[in-house]
Amino acid sequence: MVFGAGEDNKHTISQIALMTGIHRKEIKDILQNHEEWKFRKKASPIKARLFSHWLSSEFATNVDGRPVPLPEKGQHSFETIAKMVSKDIAPGSMLKNGLRENYIKRLNNNLLLLNLEAFEGNESNQDDIYFLGANIADHISASLNNISGKKKKRFERAVYFDELDPKTIDKLRSVSSEKAQKLILEINKLAADLDSNCGDQVKNRFRFGFYFYDDVDG
Repeated sequence: MVFGAGEDNKHTISQIALMTGIHRKEIKDILQNHEEWKFRKKASPIKARLFSHWLSSEFATNVDGRPVPLPEKGQHSFETIAKMVSKDIAPGSMLKNGLRENYIKRLNNNLLLLNLEAFEGNESNQDDIYFLGANIADHISASLNNISGKKKKRFERAVYFDELDPKTIDKLRSVSSEKAQKLILEINKLAADLDSNCGDQVKNRFRFGFYFYDDVDG
């Protein structure tokens, strides 16, 4: 991947860091050296990490696991969440990006609220591009593992019907999205709670997700 440096180099570095989650120092090296660079670590986008930390923090969610409004600064604030997400990117820059892309909303009382609707959509589609590769790669890996007979099987299930009318599919899409989002929030919270008690043990990764496909629009 090659990046070119513009006249506003500081702004360019900040935007790339917010978009990719790559450390600012590494981005600076890329821009200065104009060399092709291979990822040293697969870093999820800042937006995804912000959602994960906000939705797994007790002070930032209600009893149903939904995000609650937070003050911008101080104890148990947006600033607290931002520092969990990255020590390299200033909370102010993270907030500015979130407000611009509408995944953070500033309420009339000046509190900040995570916009869950943005969890499913992204106008710039940068997150969609990142997760397209990450999700497909892990899904294929799980599927190949299950037919290899060499390892413990990974969970993989799907419900399939054909010859359904469009209204039925619309209902199924709505219910599936609602239930999937609820379970995603629960698993995210559980993973964060369990991880906080792991100490210095060897760390591995996992991915758990959903998709919904229909051919109503061709």
